Amino acid sequence: MLAGLRSPDPALQLVGHRLALEAPPGDPEVTATAIHLLEGLPMTASSEVPGRIAACLRAERLLVLLLERQDGGPDVRKGIAGFRHRVARHDPWLAECAAKALAGLGRTATDAPPIRHRSGAFSHEPPCTIPRSPSADDPRPAMTSPADILRTHSDLAVALALPLGLSIALGLVGLVLRAAGASLRPVLLIAILTAPLCGAFLVAGLVRARVPSAPITPGRGLVVADGRFAQPELAFGIGVDASQARDARPVFPGLLDAAEAAQLAIPDTGESVLVAQFSTTDAAKAAAGQYWTLFRAQDTSGSAAAGWRGRRGPQGDRFEMRLTGRILRVWTAPDAATCAARRAALESMPGGLDEEPSPASPALFPALQPLARPFRNPVTRALLASALVGLQVVLFFRGATWAGSTPAAAGTIHIPADELRRRIEDLRMTGVPLRVTPGRRDAELVVEWDPSDVRWIDHARIHARRRTFRTRLEIDARQGVVRATDEFATWEASAGPDGVRSEWKVGRGIVFFQEQREQVLGFRWGPDGRLEPDPNHAMRFSLRELRSPVIATVTAAGWDWRPVVWLAPGWLRWLTG
Repeated sequence: MLAGLRSPDPALQLVGHRLALEAPPGDPEVTATAIHLLEGLPMTASSEVPGRIAACLRAERLLVLLLERQDGGPDVRKGIAGFRHRVARHDPWLAECAAKALAGLGRTATDAPPIRHRSGAFSHEPPCTIPRSPSADDPRPAMTSPADILRTHSDLAVALALPLGLSIALGLVGLVLRAAGASLRPVLLIAILTAPLCGAFLVAGLVRARVPSAPITPGRGLVVADGRFAQPELAFGIGVDASQARDARPVFPGLLDAAEAAQLAIPDTGESVLVAQFSTTDAAKAAAGQYWTLFRAQDTSGSAAAGWRGRRGPQGDRFEMRLTGRILRVWTAPDAATCAARRAALESMPGGLDEEPSPASPALFPALQPLARPFRNPVTRALLASALVGLQVVLFFRGATWAGSTPAAAGTIHIPADELRRRIEDLRMTGVPLRVTPGRRDAELVVEWDPSDVRWIDHARIHARRRTFRTRLEIDARQGVVRATDEFATWEASAGPDGVRSEWKVGRGIVFFQEQREQVLGFRWGPDGRLEPDPNHAMRFSLRELRSPVIATVTAAGWDWRPVVWLAPGWLRWLTG
């Protein structure tokens, strides 16, 4: 361990540093060796990173080791302070790291600043391999304006826009209904049905919202010099000869063109190691997806955090893929164990596969965080979702009935069911265009309005339309209620030089309001079958005018008019009404 720390070989230094981190805290030789090495580090300027010393990575590892061991003796403090004074003129960033180490030694284990053990860098601080100037502890300035919050939380923006858009749409529909003299209950029904959904979306968006922060750019990366990685052991790992690495962009044309640097190492063991660094994380993800498609990955498994593994289709060999920020690494080998060993070897190195963590953003609404706890359990989540669906079903059936119901007229006398039946049948004698026929059951009537048949010619096409509308009534003498469900069908056809078209629509349920006006510019067939020169014929369909006489007859007889979505059996009346 101590020999590795003192060795001039970078690979042995990494091994010694790893063993020293795991050594017992009471070993004074480790601390003394680290201080001795820190005091003896040369201040030679780095030829790769301006403003840094060549031994910056080794210095950071030693500072991390001292801070991890929490040996705040006078010799340790004196050694770190002397190193800080000596390095301040050559590497200001490293001097600041030394100052943080001194501050950390003065704290207890519970409030000491966090350390990233494998990367050799302090939390929120970039390693010396990144040519970036020092910044504050949190490198991402908070953005708390409403515009920034909505821009970074699209789900919250949708949750806020949804009720606003629905309110505008329902307001316009309400104006149309009011102008036609219809009830506004259907509008209230839609508002009631959508309120739980909008509320759930809004609460979920508020709970998930975090204080937005500006992203770090360009992010952590490896030092690149002359198109090659300046520290091959951090790129490929121990055991890969850097002289075997070649530029990978000509090998994978179109796949790595956007990479800042891309190298492919092919050891003599039949393996390969591909390392590519891009300017952004999105570019690295795009290249990973293209690689996946190019080699037709099969038998895959893994995750974004742990990496992906599988078999390359054309070659049949195994591969492992890992995205670390903006760095893409792919290992290939004849078997999966060799790939895993290569990846694990690099992962065990300090700074090998560490991804710079983003500072955790605090919740935007801390008081709402307890609402998220029940949803962490999948069973509770399923139960709550089922409860919401059940509530919507009940609201739909009961609310639809309420929206179209008309109570009996005030001051009327409730007449018997047979008399009510006779009055409804007599409506055909009053000039109302309807037919009344018995239904499938004794207490059932079918009121069908005369079909609307129209035929006309316009723009060298012949048109025909047939509209049928009927209401199925169920007379419930026990409750004094007439339940009604609507059935409607429309058939349209046209023929011309470009062919024949036909369309048929059918439906059942509750129709609250239907008003249709059309202006036909052409010639129509009259009742006698002759073509009439009526180039400006207007067609109008008003469901309210057709159905009003039936509703008025029922309510004037002391009965309630109750539309239902479905004439359900008796045991389901609690749901359908």
